[in-house]
Amino acid sequence: MELFHASKITPSTINRVLDNLKVIMKEACRRGFICADPAAGIERLNEKRQSRGIQYPVEIRTLFGPNVLTLFWQARQAHYAAALLAIASGAMLGEIRALRAQDVRPEFIVVAGSWEDGYGRKGAKGGSERVVPIPTRVATELETVIEENEYQEPADLVFAGFKRGVPLDKHMVEERFYSALKAIGVDEKARRQRGIVWHSTRHIFNSLMSGRIDAGKLMQIVGHRQEATNMLYTHILPEDLVAVRVAQESIFS
Repeated sequence: MELFHASKITPSTINRVLDNLKVIMKEACRRGFICADPAAGIERLNEKRQSRGIQYPVEIRTLFGPNVLTLFWQARQAHYAAALLAIASGAMLGEIRALRAQDVRPEFIVVAGSWEDGYGRKGAKGGSERVVPIPTRVATELETVIEENEYQEPADLVFAGFKRGVPLDKHMVEERFYSALKAIGVDEKARRQRGIVWHSTRHIFNSLMSGRIDAGKLMQIVGHRQEATNMLYTHILPEDLVAVRVAQESIFS
């Protein structure tokens, strides 16, 4: 409660702290280091989930339209391609940063890992390894990024940072995205009021694809774990991937 009243730490972060303490205290009690678990009766704080906003289609067309790389993205090809890939595929930032050259194909990407700062490249979160279709334009942008990289071995990262084997800084990727939004008229105040963050790209993808492809198959494409039972009985077929690409091409061509 002191953290809640005397700091700017959010209830969700405080709950993460409490969850960790509960594990420690429970184990200490089990092993006899303490006679009772002092965290057992501590209630978690109520979390108010922040609603995520999305960009309007006209803003997306402006942000990724022709001749915008210098105009809105300060000629940063990798940052531009990362944002375009996020909106066109629904991939998470950690998955994008972990993408290797061998994971990029002309018609899809293979999401087989996620990058976590402090730990490096790990397996995809929650076992969500998957094949994600991409439109032709996105594939072209990714190939351009790969060709401009200093290291181009199959296992090298697509979105390489200043050191081989380390991706672009996530904060820089996000800030470049927000800077581009500001350049098209969505300044910091408006962005915050509308609840637009990098993670909104997944919301945008889901919104664009909703109704165009089967809901269960859309969940598999984006790697959602909810409705797990439904996912067990829903399988992606080659023709389903074609349907996704047709929808993508109609939007991002």
